[in-house]
Amino acid sequence: MKHLTRQQLEDYLAQKLPEVEEERVEEHLYACDDCLARYMDKVQEHHEGESHEKTLAWLTSSPSQ
Repeated sequence: MKHLTRQQLEDYLAQKLPEVEEERVEEHLYACDDCLARYMDKVQEHHEGESHEKTLAWLTSSPSQ
């Protein structure tokens, strides 16, 4: 079985794939534990990045009066 590329996983997470490709990635993730684990790592990285960005925005915002 050919594994998904890093780019495919990132594009899937960012919802940048055409519908047909998205379905193919989903089918592969359902069948391949290795790619699913890699995808879940990407999801975790994505959420940590969002959390970090929100924290930085909060820390750098001026206090409301």
